[in-house]
Amino acid sequence: MKQQCIINKKWGVGMKFSKLKKASVCFLTFCLMAQSFAGGFTAYAQEDAGVVIDATDYGADPTGEEDSAQAIWTAFEAAKEASENGTKSVTVSFPKGEYHIYKDYAQTREYHTSNTNSIENPTKTIGLLIENQENFTLDGNGSLFMMHGNMMALAVVHSKNVTLKNFSWDFGVPTVTEMTVTGMGTEDGKEYTDFLIPACYPHEIEGNTLVWYSEKSPYTQEYYWTQRGHHNPTYAVVGHQPDGEMSRNYYVSDGPFNGVSSIQELDDTHIRILYSSARPSMQQIGTVIELAANAHRQTAGAFTWESENVTARNVNVHYMHGFGWLMQMSKDVYYYDCNLMPREESGHITVSFADGLHASGAAGDLVIENCNFSNTHDDPINLHGTFTRVEQRKDAHTLVLKYIHNQQGGFPQFHVGDKTAFFTRDTLESTDHETLYTVAEVISNPGENGNDLRTMEIRFEEELPENLSDQVGGQPKYVAENVTYAPKVTIKNCTFANVPTRGILCTTRNPVLIEGNTFKNMSMATIFLSNDSNDWYESGPIRDMTIRNNEFFVKSIGRTSWEYAPAVYVHPVTKGGGLPSADNPIHKNITIEGNTFHMDTDTVVKAESVENLTIKNNRVLRMNPNIVLEASISRTNLLVGDTQTLKATADGKVQNQPVENIYEFTKCKNVILEGNTYDDGLKQYAVLSGMPDENLTNRDEKIKIAYDRNQPASAPVGAIGYESSDTDILTIDQNGKITAKKPGKASVSAYYIWNDEKISSEPIEITVADRDSIPPEDVVEIKCDADPYLTRVDETLTFQAETESSKELIWSVEDFLTGGETAAATIDENGVLTAKENGIVWVSAQTGLGSARIAVVISIPESENRNESFSVIREDEASYSLTNDEIRIQMKTGDMFENNNSVKNLFLYQIPEELAKDNLRAVIKVDNLPVRENGQWDTACLLLYKSDDNYISVGKKSHYDGIATVEESNGAGTETGGDAAQNQMASAYLGLYKHGDVVSVDFKEEGGAWQHVRDVSASMLEGSYQIGFAAWATNEREKTVTFSDFHVGSGAMSYEQLCEQPAISFFESVNSAPTAQNAVLDKSSYETGETAEVTYEFADEDLDEEGKSLYCFIYGNGIMEVTDEPRILLTYPGTVLCEVYPVDEKGMPGRKAVTAKATVKATGTSEIPDPPSQPGDQNQDHINGNGNEKPNAPSDGTIIEEGGVCYKITKTDAKNGTAAAVALVNKKQTKITIPASIEKDGYAFRITAIESQAFAKAGKVKTVIIGENVITIGKSAFFNCKKLKNITFKGKKAPKMGAKAWKGIAKKCKITVSKKMSAKQLKKLKKAIKKAGAKKGVSYKKKK
Repeated sequence: MKQQCIINKKWGVGMKFSKLKKASVCFLTFCLMAQSFAGGFTAYAQEDAGVVIDATDYGADPTGEEDSAQAIWTAFEAAKEASENGTKSVTVSFPKGEYHIYKDYAQTREYHTSNTNSIENPTKTIGLLIENQENFTLDGNGSLFMMHGNMMALAVVHSKNVTLKNFSWDFGVPTVTEMTVTGMGTEDGKEYTDFLIPACYPHEIEGNTLVWYSEKSPYTQEYYWTQRGHHNPTYAVVGHQPDGEMSRNYYVSDGPFNGVSSIQELDDTHIRILYSSARPSMQQIGTVIELAANAHRQTAGAFTWESENVTARNVNVHYMHGFGWLMQMSKDVYYYDCNLMPREESGHITVSFADGLHASGAAGDLVIENCNFSNTHDDPINLHGTFTRVEQRKDAHTLVLKYIHNQQGGFPQFHVGDKTAFFTRDTLESTDHETLYTVAEVISNPGENGNDLRTMEIRFEEELPENLSDQVGGQPKYVAENVTYAPKVTIKNCTFANVPTRGILCTTRNPVLIEGNTFKNMSMATIFLSNDSNDWYESGPIRDMTIRNNEFFVKSIGRTSWEYAPAVYVHPVTKGGGLPSADNPIHKNITIEGNTFHMDTDTVVKAESVENLTIKNNRVLRMNPNIVLEASISRTNLLVGDTQTLKATADGKVQNQPVENIYEFTKCKNVILEGNTYDDGLKQYAVLSGMPDENLTNRDEKIKIAYDRNQPASAPVGAIGYESSDTDILTIDQNGKITAKKPGKASVSAYYIWNDEKISSEPIEITVADRDSIPPEDVVEIKCDADPYLTRVDETLTFQAETESSKELIWSVEDFLTGGETAAATIDENGVLTAKENGIVWVSAQTGLGSARIAVVISIPESENRNESFSVIREDEASYSLTNDEIRIQMKTGDMFENNNSVKNLFLYQIPEELAKDNLRAVIKVDNLPVRENGQWDTACLLLYKSDDNYISVGKKSHYDGIATVEESNGAGTETGGDAAQNQMASAYLGLYKHGDVVSVDFKEEGGAWQHVRDVSASMLEGSYQIGFAAWATNEREKTVTFSDFHVGSGAMSYEQLCEQPAISFFESVNSAPTAQNAVLDKSSYETGETAEVTYEFADEDLDEEGKSLYCFIYGNGIMEVTDEPRILLTYPGTVLCEVYPVDEKGMPGRKAVTAKATVKATGTSEIPDPPSQPGDQNQDHINGNGNEKPNAPSDGTIIEEGGVCYKITKTDAKNGTAAAVALVNKKQTKITIPASIEKDGYAFRITAIESQAFAKAGKVKTVIIGENVITIGKSAFFNCKKLKNITFKGKKAPKMGAKAWKGIAKKCKITVSKKMSAKQLKKLKKAIKKAGAKKGVSYKKKK
């Protein structure tokens, strides 16, 4: 058992302020007694002994009446001597109380502290100095240390195994002053503001400003410091809004002492400032205005330097002067249960002059757990190393290095044995694979051997690269990082609030865990990850960081500097602002998972230059969605069997500012999005810049890829649910379709689930009556003399309603399936129906309880789908319109020149395979071309386009004469103007003729001859390119450019010959309506409760696949039920027939086909049976040939393995089940065969799809056979199957294919198709495979 020795030797060094004359005598006495103590201490020491020193025995005063500065130092020196005499550990214990420390007799040292103006202020005054101690504990027992004067509160220097626990510190008069707005008004026509100035801030009115004072020294009666007005020097004013739980920086021009007419003292703690004009806009009732000389940091607020194993536990920091708690060149530092927060009833809320905890060079572990941070004036946590710039390579082993930032310098950065890495300043890349070099000798530190306080000379063991002497922009190119002082970091279970800057900054190459923290409304980026070789020189490439299970609140609070304030912002800072290519990012291995983001504004993750960035299983929510949900219905009286749709309208907050896309990624590599959930009303986009699409793996269905910030937000309310108060009387499906089941009353309502909260509309009560209760006069019959089949937009049909009712007759048009609103047609009060677009509708007439309806098919053969040969880059559908003959583009702000690739609606045409791209001619007519204007750079042009950084264009530009051209190669562009005679030309034909590596640029006016502009080099177009056209503006002035008469052909034709050819249509070819034939029910007689199924033959002249055909089952009692499945659970006895409405894959309907009637017998009871929850569960196919019941069909999502391939059931159905291929079981398999169907538990499932990435990177696969039922092949399904060289398609039609489905397969892959595949389908297949990434060398043949 360890022995403890209590030193109980009292020296009277505590000093009352009335005994100032005895100060020097007391100090001399202290020195003499310290000497006498040294001779007698060792008698108490034992090898395992722990010593506890009572600080009050040395004169420390827990009452606060006397200055304890000297007594505390004496106690600390006694502890040091005890340690030197062999005591294993020493605790200096302070009985609980309040100990005052005045600057006058506190310890002074010449220390240099990073990130401060230390070089100008080398001498530091320290209230609690723990220096050269080992195995030392400061136990405050809940005490408060009150500091007086502008000084460092605490320092641990050159010490080891130090514990700080159970105490707080504050300042009598903080050096940040505060004023709280308590009232506003006008006086003599001038605005005034009343302020509370807490008693802890002595002040005087002096003219139109205030003079701020510290307390007076009890020894000299002089102030420790004074300031005026906003303090000087300063760059910002902090405003804290208590009601909004937020703080932010304001410009000094918003400070309270601008535009002052006069200042009046109301009482000791209140003043009134009268303003000459309007008061500063930042002022609101309750605003706390915080003023500091923040442009000059005298000292660190607290300091841990060149120390090891330092633990702070249950330490409360209520104010720090000058900066924050700085860890500098120290190892293994821990903070547990510490609070950097205001002290209650202290009178002030500011906790730190600048940062909270700040590390500039730390090694080993750095742990911050269960701590709270608020009201710091700068970052609560900032952890980094320090780059020194390589000034000179003196020889192969020796460098002259230098601190560059004016708030760095004076302290050693390197020690013998430290490891160092070198990086370029312009891209933060290593040119030697991050080789580490070992410090062999510190030849001279800053301030030694004639060095200034920023320069050092270091010798290394290894030979140094010669390129360390290189320069960039006339300055040294390289920086050095001492990687030995890069800590392993844990920040866990902390809270951050009321911070006007960032929450956490952390850059280190060792593992980082940021977990379980809560961040409330940072004014800038919540977590900011930089690595800076140009501004602050705060170093550290990230190599392993996890940000997990945190909660972020990002509030819209206004900005004074940064445009962005994301939850997580990765933003390296380099000389010149450049970044390396996406092939070699600066940071690596960052995982962001399991977090919840409450976003009032801004981006969730904005990341630049990161490799292996995984963002998974996070929740992204709006902070205040402000959802309003309303429901309405046309009739509240229904008859049994009637259907109608509950109309739900919803509104709420949408976040659609440019900075509010959920993600932005710049020059990143291997970014993964998966398992995240996203609120509605957000810009659900990942905006990519400077990186190929394949660098992002996006498994989040809601996230779309974009290339500029100006994307739309999703609707404020997404999936709306519906519910009935009594499903026996009324049912309501997921589309809001209501079905009246039996007489009675019930209510229906719509609801929306947001963040597990159910938001409901007001319920609507509906009365249901029997059908035989309709008054005879309310019976309605609809008649129409014409065929209810419309084939043109705005074609009309007139309907008549026959009824004896004198009640109001109401006409309506409804969606055929849902009974809700439709865009396919309109109808007026006279029953005139007008066709608008393809679809099937009900025309309904209602009077009283009576109603009738008739189905109308609208089948418009003219296609309005964009030609598949055209794609659009940075598409903004609201800003263009197209017809078969022309495209009108509204000119939006944007550009394409060099690094500004923001133009919207860049149309690209895929050149047909049969045209030789080295001998090609293209023409387009452009109307409303820009004319010459000063101060504008509007553009409209025709392009040969390889990428945003490699293209040739011809057109008109407002800032150039005549016809202008642009040649851009690898992002370097050259613009060339033309003849000023064409400056006002607003319409022209533009032509490009590519022959070899030369492009002839030409134009002509209507009716004129072709004129040659110039020849330009086409070297940047080597390989594949497309033909494009676009228009953009300097600023949006509602100008529109029209493109028409588009021709592309062989260069062997002249422009005149080419223009005689048919123009390329901007729409797809005309679509023909599908047909349904031989429709028949599967039985002629049924019982209620059975399922009736209809079969038919679908046909389409264009060979389009069947889309969502619809089925109307009509009972003998007049009840009609519409489904999107060819079956129904029979409910009513009598008869039933089915009308089949065929619809093709493009949504075009055809004429109906009608079955014969079948009989339906009641099942022995007059009660109408309730439909089962899964239609079809009672299908007769569930009985096997032995009369025994088969097991239930496997459910959706069931996995089946066959032939080395995993399949997933995508549709459970006894007859028409489907499945999809999802993965390869054995990665060594060389052949994949997708059969037509697979079986499970006696049920067959047609294989209709190959899912996204199903066989991606299956490097051994050489042969693939795709079954006849596959109609969809997902994105990247066979991506990078490098050995795949034989593919067989057994189906008659070309499947739909996702992006990159075939990218990376063998260049000379051979594709075999079924002999049943038509030439049209083969052409479609070729186009789809090429678009999906296959190379030119692919060949095709039909199976014989």
